[in-house]
Amino acid sequence: MAREVSIGLDLGTSHCKAVAMDRSGEVLGSSEHATETAPDGTQDPEQVVAAALASLQGLAEQVPGPYLALGLSGAMHSLVLVEGARSVSPAWLWSEARPSQLLGQLRAELDPGEVYRRTGCPLQTPYLPAKLAWLRARGVRLSGRRLIALADWVAHALTGRWTTSLGLASASGLLDAASAVWDSELLAHFHLHPSQLPEVLEGTAVAGELRPEPARRCQLQAGLPVVAGTSDGAAACLGSGLRPDQTAITVGTSGAVRRLERRSALHPQERTFSYRAYQDLWINGAATNSAGLLLERMRELLGYAGAEQLLAEAASSPPGALGVTVLPYFAGERSPYWRADLSASVLGLGREHRRPHLARASLESSCFLLHRLLQDVSPETDRAWLSGKITSSPLWCQILADVTQTELELVRSADASALGAAWLALGVTEAPAAETATCRPSRDLERRHSYQIAEARYAQWHQRLWGN
Repeated sequence: MAREVSIGLDLGTSHCKAVAMDRSGEVLGSSEHATETAPDGTQDPEQVVAAALASLQGLAEQVPGPYLALGLSGAMHSLVLVEGARSVSPAWLWSEARPSQLLGQLRAELDPGEVYRRTGCPLQTPYLPAKLAWLRARGVRLSGRRLIALADWVAHALTGRWTTSLGLASASGLLDAASAVWDSELLAHFHLHPSQLPEVLEGTAVAGELRPEPARRCQLQAGLPVVAGTSDGAAACLGSGLRPDQTAITVGTSGAVRRLERRSALHPQERTFSYRAYQDLWINGAATNSAGLLLERMRELLGYAGAEQLLAEAASSPPGALGVTVLPYFAGERSPYWRADLSASVLGLGREHRRPHLARASLESSCFLLHRLLQDVSPETDRAWLSGKITSSPLWCQILADVTQTELELVRSADASALGAAWLALGVTEAPAAETATCRPSRDLERRHSYQIAEARYAQWHQRLWGN
Protein backbone atom coordinates (compact mmCIF):
# COMPACT_ATOMS: atom_id res chain seq x y z
CA MET A 1 0.00 0.00 0.00
CA ALA A 2 1.40 3.40 -1.03
CA ARG A 3 2.27 5.88 1.70
CA GLU A 4 0.07 8.93 2.12
CA VAL A 5 2.56 11.79 2.05
CA SER A 6 1.85 15.50 2.40
CA ILE A 7 3.91 18.67 2.13
CA GLY A 8 3.98 21.38 4.77
CA LEU A 9 5.20 24.76 3.50
CA ASP A 10 6.06 27.27 6.21
CA LEU A 11 6.34 30.86 5.00
CA GLY A 12 8.31 32.63 7.72
CA THR A 13 9.88 36.08 7.82
CA SER A 14 13.45 34.79 7.43
CA HIS A 15 12.98 31.64 5.36
CA CYS A 16 10.58 29.37 3.52
CA LYS A 17 10.73 25.74 4.54
CA ALA A 18 9.06 22.70 2.97
CA VAL A 19 8.83 19.30 4.65
CA ALA A 20 7.48 15.97 3.40
CA MET A 21 5.70 13.87 6.03
CA ASP A 22 3.71 10.65 5.97
CA ARG A 23 0.61 9.89 8.02
CA SER A 24 2.67 8.28 10.78
CA GLY A 25 4.44 11.62 11.30
CA GLU A 26 7.76 10.51 9.83
CA VAL A 27 9.62 13.36 8.12
CA LEU A 28 10.89 12.10 4.76
CA GLY A 29 12.76 15.22 3.67
CA SER A 30 13.01 18.98 4.00
CA SER A 31 14.24 21.96 2.00
CA GLU A 32 14.76 25.55 3.09
CA HIS A 33 15.51 28.85 1.34
CA ALA A 34 16.21 32.18 2.98
CA THR A 35 14.14 35.26 2.25
CA GLU A 36 15.54 38.78 2.15
CA THR A 37 14.30 41.64 4.29
CA ALA A 38 15.03 45.19 3.11
CA PRO A 39 16.64 47.76 5.44
CA ASP A 40 13.20 49.32 6.01
CA GLY A 41 11.87 45.95 7.27
CA THR A 42 9.80 45.06 4.19
CA GLN A 43 9.97 42.10 1.86
CA ASP A 44 9.54 41.73 -1.90
CA PRO A 45 6.48 39.50 -2.48
CA GLU A 46 7.93 38.09 -5.69
CA GLN A 47 11.17 37.15 -3.96
CA VAL A 48 9.22 35.28 -1.29
CA VAL A 49 7.32 33.37 -3.98
CA ALA A 50 10.64 32.47 -5.60
CA ALA A 51 11.98 31.20 -2.25
CA ALA A 52 8.80 29.16 -1.69
CA LEU A 53 9.03 27.57 -5.14
CA ALA A 54 12.73 26.84 -4.65
CA SER A 55 11.98 25.14 -1.32
CA LEU A 56 9.31 23.00 -2.95
CA GLN A 57 11.61 22.10 -5.82
CA GLY A 58 14.38 21.13 -3.41
CA LEU A 59 11.96 18.91 -1.52
CA ALA A 60 10.65 17.26 -4.70
CA GLU A 61 14.21 16.41 -5.69
CA GLN A 62 14.65 14.60 -2.35
CA VAL A 63 11.21 12.98 -2.14
CA PRO A 64 9.71 12.58 -5.63
CA GLY A 65 6.19 11.85 -4.37
CA PRO A 66 3.41 11.43 -5.30
CA TYR A 67 1.88 13.69 -2.68
CA LEU A 68 -1.61 13.75 -1.26
CA ALA A 69 -1.78 17.53 -0.63
CA LEU A 70 0.23 20.63 0.24
CA GLY A 71 -0.59 22.65 3.38
CA LEU A 72 0.43 26.22 4.18
CA SER A 73 1.68 27.96 7.30
CA GLY A 74 2.21 31.73 7.23
CA ALA A 75 3.78 34.41 9.38
CA MET A 76 1.18 36.69 10.91
CA HIS A 77 0.34 40.42 10.55
CA SER A 78 1.77 41.05 7.07
CA LEU A 79 0.09 43.16 4.39
CA VAL A 80 0.45 43.33 0.60
CA LEU A 81 -1.59 45.57 -1.72
CA VAL A 82 -2.66 43.97 -5.00
CA GLU A 83 -4.17 45.48 -8.12
CA GLY A 84 -5.50 43.02 -10.66
CA ALA A 85 -3.07 40.12 -10.32
CA ARG A 86 -0.05 42.31 -9.58
CA SER A 87 1.42 43.32 -6.23
CA VAL A 88 1.70 47.11 -6.02
CA SER A 89 3.45 47.35 -2.64
CA PRO A 90 6.14 45.61 -0.66
CA ALA A 91 5.06 43.25 2.08
CA TRP A 92 4.87 45.14 5.36
CA LEU A 93 5.71 42.68 8.14
CA TRP A 94 4.75 42.33 11.80
CA SER A 95 7.87 44.32 12.70
CA GLU A 96 6.80 47.45 10.78
CA ALA A 97 6.96 50.16 13.46
CA ARG A 98 6.04 53.30 11.50
CA PRO A 99 2.25 52.88 12.01
CA SER A 100 2.82 53.62 15.70
CA GLN A 101 2.87 57.30 14.70
CA LEU A 102 -0.89 57.12 14.00
CA LEU A 103 -1.85 54.79 16.82
CA GLY A 104 -3.03 57.48 19.24
CA GLN A 105 -5.31 59.02 16.63
CA LEU A 106 -6.69 55.61 15.62
CA ARG A 107 -7.44 54.69 19.23
CA ALA A 108 -9.32 57.99 19.58
CA GLU A 109 -11.39 57.25 16.45
CA LEU A 110 -12.29 53.71 17.46
CA ASP A 111 -13.23 52.01 20.74
CA PRO A 112 -10.10 49.96 21.54
CA GLY A 113 -11.91 47.74 24.05
CA GLU A 114 -14.64 46.88 21.55
CA VAL A 115 -12.12 46.18 18.79
CA TYR A 116 -10.22 43.87 21.16
CA ARG A 117 -13.44 42.10 22.20
CA ARG A 118 -14.54 41.48 18.60
CA THR A 119 -11.21 40.63 16.99
CA GLY A 120 -9.12 39.23 19.84
CA CYS A 121 -6.35 41.61 18.71
CA PRO A 122 -5.34 44.67 20.76
CA LEU A 123 -5.56 47.88 18.76
CA GLN A 124 -1.78 48.08 18.49
CA THR A 125 0.97 48.60 15.93
CA PRO A 126 1.54 45.09 14.47
CA TYR A 127 -2.05 44.63 13.33
CA LEU A 128 -3.66 45.71 10.08
CA PRO A 129 -5.87 48.55 11.42
CA ALA A 130 -2.72 50.47 12.44
CA LYS A 131 -1.06 49.72 9.09
CA LEU A 132 -4.16 50.90 7.21
CA ALA A 133 -4.34 54.15 9.22
CA TRP A 134 -0.68 54.78 8.41
CA LEU A 135 -1.16 54.09 4.70
CA ARG A 136 -4.25 56.32 4.60
CA ALA A 137 -2.31 59.16 6.23
CA ARG A 138 0.42 58.78 3.60
CA GLY A 139 -2.15 59.08 0.81
CA VAL A 140 -1.79 55.46 -0.34
CA ARG A 141 -4.87 54.41 -2.29
CA LEU A 142 -6.75 51.41 -0.89
CA SER A 143 -9.90 51.53 -3.04
CA GLY A 144 -9.96 49.09 -5.93
CA ARG A 145 -7.12 47.07 -4.45
CA ARG A 146 -6.97 43.75 -2.64
CA LEU A 147 -5.46 43.56 0.84
CA ILE A 148 -3.82 40.23 1.54
CA ALA A 149 -1.18 38.62 3.73
CA LEU A 150 2.17 37.64 2.27
CA ALA A 151 1.28 33.94 2.64
CA ASP A 152 -1.94 34.63 0.69
CA TRP A 153 0.19 36.03 -2.14
CA VAL A 154 2.13 32.77 -2.25
CA ALA A 155 -1.13 30.79 -2.15
CA HIS A 156 -2.37 32.80 -5.14
CA ALA A 157 0.86 32.11 -7.02
CA LEU A 158 0.29 28.39 -6.45
CA THR A 159 -3.46 28.20 -7.12
CA GLY A 160 -4.62 31.38 -8.86
CA ARG A 161 -7.25 31.92 -6.12
CA TRP A 162 -7.55 34.69 -3.52
CA THR A 163 -7.95 32.86 -0.22
CA THR A 164 -6.62 32.99 3.31
CA SER A 165 -6.74 30.68 6.29
CA LEU A 166 -8.93 31.29 9.32
CA GLY A 167 -5.77 31.37 11.44
CA LEU A 168 -4.08 34.11 9.39
CA ALA A 169 -7.28 36.15 9.05
CA SER A 170 -7.87 36.02 12.79
CA ALA A 171 -4.36 37.34 13.46
CA SER A 172 -4.87 40.33 11.13
CA GLY A 173 -6.96 42.41 13.52
CA LEU A 174 -9.69 42.77 10.86
CA LEU A 175 -11.70 39.60 11.51
CA ASP A 176 -14.71 39.24 13.76
CA ALA A 177 -13.27 36.20 15.50
CA ALA A 178 -16.46 34.66 16.84
CA SER A 179 -18.30 34.67 13.49
CA ALA A 180 -15.14 34.18 11.35
CA VAL A 181 -16.14 36.96 8.91
CA TRP A 182 -14.40 40.24 8.15
CA ASP A 183 -15.38 42.85 10.75
CA SER A 184 -17.95 45.17 9.18
CA GLU A 185 -17.27 48.13 11.51
CA LEU A 186 -13.53 48.13 10.85
CA LEU A 187 -14.03 47.74 7.11
CA ALA A 188 -16.47 50.67 7.12
CA HIS A 189 -13.97 52.80 9.05
CA PHE A 190 -11.39 52.31 6.29
CA HIS A 191 -13.95 52.41 3.45
CA LEU A 192 -13.20 48.83 2.45
CA HIS A 193 -15.50 46.25 0.86
CA PRO A 194 -15.32 42.57 1.88
CA SER A 195 -14.50 41.71 -1.75
CA GLN A 196 -11.15 43.46 -1.29
CA LEU A 197 -10.16 40.80 1.23
CA PRO A 198 -9.55 37.11 0.52
CA GLU A 199 -12.03 34.33 1.16
CA VAL A 200 -11.55 32.92 4.68
CA LEU A 201 -11.17 29.13 4.76
CA GLU A 202 -11.00 26.57 7.54
CA GLY A 203 -7.54 25.07 8.06
CA THR A 204 -8.26 21.73 6.38
CA ALA A 205 -10.21 23.24 3.45
CA VAL A 206 -8.76 23.05 -0.05
CA ALA A 207 -7.80 26.55 -1.21
CA GLY A 208 -7.23 25.43 -4.80
CA GLU A 209 -5.18 23.15 -7.01
CA LEU A 210 -1.54 23.59 -7.96
CA ARG A 211 -1.43 25.30 -11.36
CA PRO A 212 0.62 23.76 -14.20
CA GLU A 213 3.33 26.45 -14.32
CA PRO A 214 4.31 26.42 -10.61
CA ALA A 215 3.94 22.62 -10.68
CA ARG A 216 6.50 22.44 -13.49
CA ARG A 217 8.91 24.75 -11.67
CA CYS A 218 8.58 22.76 -8.43
CA GLN A 219 8.60 19.33 -10.09
CA LEU A 220 5.28 18.50 -8.43
CA GLN A 221 2.12 17.12 -9.96
CA ALA A 222 -0.30 19.70 -11.40
CA GLY A 223 -3.67 19.61 -9.70
CA LEU A 224 -2.15 18.83 -6.29
CA PRO A 225 -4.64 20.07 -3.66
CA VAL A 226 -3.35 23.12 -1.79
CA VAL A 227 -4.86 23.25 1.71
CA ALA A 228 -5.44 26.61 3.44
CA GLY A 229 -3.53 25.69 6.62
CA THR A 230 -3.21 28.30 9.34
CA SER A 231 -0.89 30.85 10.96
CA ASP A 232 2.65 29.80 11.84
CA GLY A 233 1.82 30.05 15.55
CA ALA A 234 -1.18 27.75 15.34
CA ALA A 235 0.70 25.39 13.02
CA ALA A 236 3.57 25.21 15.54
CA CYS A 237 1.11 24.14 18.24
CA LEU A 238 -0.25 21.37 16.01
CA GLY A 239 3.22 20.32 14.84
CA SER A 240 4.34 20.06 18.47
CA GLY A 241 1.47 17.71 19.25
CA LEU A 242 -0.07 20.20 21.65
CA ARG A 243 -3.43 19.33 23.22
CA PRO A 244 -6.10 21.74 24.49
CA ASP A 245 -5.13 23.42 27.76
CA GLN A 246 -1.43 22.92 27.14
CA THR A 247 1.11 25.72 26.72
CA ALA A 248 3.75 26.24 24.03
CA ILE A 249 6.72 28.58 23.85
CA THR A 250 8.21 29.29 20.44
CA VAL A 251 11.47 31.17 19.91
CA GLY A 252 12.45 32.14 16.38
CA THR A 253 13.16 35.64 15.09
CA SER A 254 10.47 36.71 17.55
CA GLY A 255 9.13 34.75 20.51
CA ALA A 256 5.69 33.78 21.74
CA VAL A 257 3.86 32.02 24.53
CA ARG A 258 0.63 30.38 23.39
CA ARG A 259 -2.02 28.31 25.09
CA LEU A 260 -4.25 26.07 22.97
CA GLU A 261 -7.83 26.24 24.21
CA ARG A 262 -11.41 25.65 23.12
CA ARG A 263 -12.41 29.20 23.99
CA SER A 264 -11.25 32.75 23.57
CA ALA A 265 -9.47 34.31 26.55
CA LEU A 266 -8.96 38.08 26.74
CA HIS A 267 -6.71 39.96 29.18
CA PRO A 268 -8.30 42.76 31.27
CA GLN A 269 -5.44 45.12 30.33
CA GLU A 270 -5.42 43.94 26.67
CA ARG A 271 -1.89 42.56 27.01
CA THR A 272 -2.57 39.30 25.16
CA PHE A 273 -4.13 38.12 21.90
CA SER A 274 -6.79 35.53 21.15
CA TYR A 275 -6.75 34.06 17.62
CA ARG A 276 -8.69 31.32 15.91
CA ALA A 277 -6.41 28.37 15.11
CA TYR A 278 -8.41 25.70 13.26
CA GLN A 279 -11.81 24.09 13.83
CA ASP A 280 -13.02 25.05 17.32
CA LEU A 281 -9.57 25.73 18.76
CA TRP A 282 -8.06 29.10 19.72
CA ILE A 283 -4.54 30.19 20.55
CA ASN A 284 -4.49 32.61 23.45
CA GLY A 285 -1.10 34.14 23.95
CA ALA A 286 1.42 36.94 23.83
CA ALA A 287 4.45 37.71 21.66
CA THR A 288 7.78 39.48 22.00
CA ASN A 289 9.98 41.02 19.32
CA SER A 290 13.08 40.36 21.43
CA ALA A 291 14.10 36.75 20.85
CA GLY A 292 16.25 35.48 17.97
CA LEU A 293 16.39 39.02 16.59
CA LEU A 294 18.07 40.14 19.82
CA LEU A 295 20.76 37.48 19.57
CA GLU A 296 21.44 38.28 15.93
CA ARG A 297 21.87 41.99 16.64
CA MET A 298 24.10 41.33 19.67
CA ARG A 299 26.14 38.87 17.62
CA GLU A 300 26.76 41.59 15.04
CA LEU A 301 27.53 44.31 17.59
CA LEU A 302 29.87 42.14 19.67
CA GLY A 303 31.71 40.80 16.64
CA TYR A 304 30.90 37.12 16.98
CA ALA A 305 31.48 34.99 13.90
CA GLY A 306 28.20 33.15 14.47
CA ALA A 307 25.51 32.42 17.02
CA GLU A 308 27.40 29.31 18.16
CA GLN A 309 30.33 31.44 19.29
CA LEU A 310 28.04 33.81 21.20
CA LEU A 311 26.38 30.88 22.97
CA ALA A 312 29.71 29.25 23.79
CA GLU A 313 31.12 32.41 25.35
CA ALA A 314 27.89 33.10 27.24
CA ALA A 315 28.35 29.74 28.99
CA SER A 316 31.59 31.02 30.52
CA SER A 317 29.77 33.85 32.32
CA PRO A 318 28.07 33.15 35.66
CA PRO A 319 24.29 33.49 36.01
CA GLY A 320 23.38 37.15 36.38
CA ALA A 321 26.28 38.20 34.11
CA LEU A 322 28.07 39.97 37.00
CA GLY A 323 25.37 42.65 37.09
CA VAL A 324 25.12 43.48 33.38
CA THR A 325 21.58 44.08 32.14
CA VAL A 326 20.42 44.16 28.52
CA LEU A 327 17.14 45.83 27.65
CA PRO A 328 16.59 44.01 24.34
CA TYR A 329 14.29 46.31 22.39
CA PHE A 330 15.98 46.48 18.99
CA ALA A 331 12.56 46.53 17.28
CA GLY A 332 10.36 48.15 19.90
CA GLU A 333 8.24 45.66 21.81
CA ARG A 334 4.87 43.96 21.67
CA SER A 335 3.57 42.24 24.81
CA PRO A 336 3.40 43.28 27.52
CA TYR A 337 4.35 46.90 26.76
CA TRP A 338 2.97 47.46 23.22
CA ARG A 339 5.42 50.27 22.52
CA ALA A 340 7.20 50.74 19.22
CA ASP A 341 9.39 53.50 20.70
CA LEU A 342 11.36 51.25 23.08
CA SER A 343 15.05 51.00 22.23
CA ALA A 344 17.82 48.68 23.35
CA SER A 345 20.31 49.45 26.12
CA VAL A 346 23.20 47.80 27.92
CA LEU A 347 23.37 48.84 31.57
CA GLY A 348 25.59 48.25 34.56
CA LEU A 349 28.89 47.90 32.69
CA GLY A 350 32.08 48.03 34.75
CA ARG A 351 35.79 47.36 34.31
CA GLU A 352 35.31 43.72 35.25
CA HIS A 353 32.97 42.97 32.36
CA ARG A 354 33.92 41.28 29.12
CA ARG A 355 32.13 40.14 25.98
CA PRO A 356 30.84 36.85 27.52
CA HIS A 357 28.94 38.82 30.17
CA LEU A 358 27.06 40.80 27.51
CA ALA A 359 26.32 37.58 25.63
CA ARG A 360 24.97 35.98 28.81
CA ALA A 361 22.91 39.05 29.72
CA SER A 362 21.33 38.98 26.24
CA LEU A 363 20.18 35.37 26.68
CA GLU A 364 18.87 36.12 30.13
CA SER A 365 16.92 39.21 29.07
CA SER A 366 15.06 37.24 26.38
CA CYS A 367 14.09 34.73 29.06
CA PHE A 368 12.92 37.46 31.45
CA LEU A 369 10.57 38.72 28.73
CA LEU A 370 9.26 35.22 28.00
CA HIS A 371 8.70 34.74 31.74
CA ARG A 372 6.59 37.89 31.82
CA LEU A 373 4.51 36.62 28.90
CA LEU A 374 4.09 33.23 30.54
CA GLN A 375 2.76 34.94 33.67
CA ASP A 376 0.16 36.80 31.57
CA VAL A 377 -0.90 33.83 29.43
CA SER A 378 -0.58 30.76 31.64
CA PRO A 379 0.45 31.69 35.19
CA GLU A 380 -0.37 28.29 36.71
CA THR A 381 1.57 26.17 34.25
CA ASP A 382 4.62 24.18 35.36
CA ARG A 383 5.17 22.48 31.98
CA ALA A 384 5.44 23.88 28.46
CA TRP A 385 6.39 22.66 25.00
CA LEU A 386 9.37 24.56 23.57
CA SER A 387 10.13 24.81 19.85
CA GLY A 388 12.22 26.96 17.51
CA LYS A 389 15.88 27.86 17.24
CA ILE A 390 16.27 27.99 21.03
CA THR A 391 16.11 24.18 21.19
CA SER A 392 19.53 23.92 19.53
CA SER A 393 21.13 25.61 22.56
CA PRO A 394 21.13 23.62 25.83
CA LEU A 395 22.34 26.74 27.67
CA TRP A 396 19.51 28.97 26.43
CA CYS A 397 16.92 26.28 27.21
CA GLN A 398 18.31 25.80 30.71
CA ILE A 399 18.26 29.54 31.43
CA LEU A 400 14.60 29.68 30.36
CA ALA A 401 13.71 26.66 32.52
CA ASP A 402 15.51 28.18 35.51
CA VAL A 403 14.04 31.66 35.11
CA THR A 404 10.46 30.45 34.61
CA GLN A 405 10.75 27.44 36.95
CA THR A 406 8.96 25.49 34.25
CA GLU A 407 9.65 21.99 32.94
CA LEU A 408 10.25 22.35 29.21
CA GLU A 409 9.53 19.68 26.62
CA LEU A 410 11.96 20.45 23.78
CA VAL A 411 10.29 19.59 20.49
CA ARG A 412 12.72 17.68 18.30
CA SER A 413 11.36 18.29 14.83
CA ALA A 414 12.52 19.70 11.51
CA ASP A 415 10.15 22.62 11.91
CA ALA A 416 7.03 22.59 14.07
CA SER A 417 5.14 25.09 11.88
CA ALA A 418 5.85 23.20 8.66
CA LEU A 419 4.83 19.94 10.32
CA GLY A 420 1.57 21.52 11.49
CA ALA A 421 0.84 22.58 7.90
CA ALA A 422 1.60 19.04 6.72
CA TRP A 423 -0.83 17.60 9.27
CA LEU A 424 -3.59 19.95 8.13
CA ALA A 425 -2.93 18.89 4.53
CA LEU A 426 -3.73 15.35 5.68
CA GLY A 427 -6.91 16.56 7.38
CA VAL A 428 -5.45 15.92 10.84
CA THR A 429 -6.17 18.45 13.61
CA GLU A 430 -4.91 16.41 16.58
CA ALA A 431 -1.41 15.19 15.83
CA PRO A 432 0.62 12.61 17.75
CA ALA A 433 2.84 14.02 20.45
CA ALA A 434 6.14 15.16 19.01
CA GLU A 435 9.41 13.60 20.08
CA THR A 436 10.76 15.68 22.95
CA ALA A 437 13.65 15.94 25.35
CA THR A 438 12.94 17.32 28.81
CA CYS A 439 14.77 20.31 30.31
CA ARG A 440 14.02 20.70 34.02
CA PRO A 441 14.72 23.69 36.26
CA SER A 442 17.96 23.37 38.18
CA ARG A 443 17.77 22.56 41.88
CA ASP A 444 20.72 24.88 42.50
CA LEU A 445 19.23 27.47 44.87
CA GLU A 446 22.16 29.86 44.41
CA ARG A 447 21.64 29.90 40.65
CA ARG A 448 17.91 30.45 41.10
CA HIS A 449 18.60 33.35 43.46
CA SER A 450 21.02 34.89 40.93
CA TYR A 451 18.30 34.88 38.28
CA GLN A 452 15.74 36.38 40.64
CA ILE A 453 18.13 39.26 41.40
CA ALA A 454 18.94 39.74 37.70
CA GLU A 455 15.26 39.67 36.72
CA ALA A 456 14.38 42.24 39.39
CA ARG A 457 17.27 44.42 38.18
CA TYR A 458 15.94 44.10 34.61
CA ALA A 459 12.47 45.26 35.74
CA GLN A 460 13.94 48.17 37.70
CA TRP A 461 16.04 49.41 34.76
CA HIS A 462 13.03 49.16 32.46
CA GLN A 463 10.92 51.15 34.93
CA ARG A 464 13.58 53.86 35.26
CA LEU A 465 14.02 54.30 31.51
CA TRP A 466 10.55 53.64 30.17
CA GLY A 467 8.17 54.02 33.07
CA ASN A 468 6.00 50.89 32.69
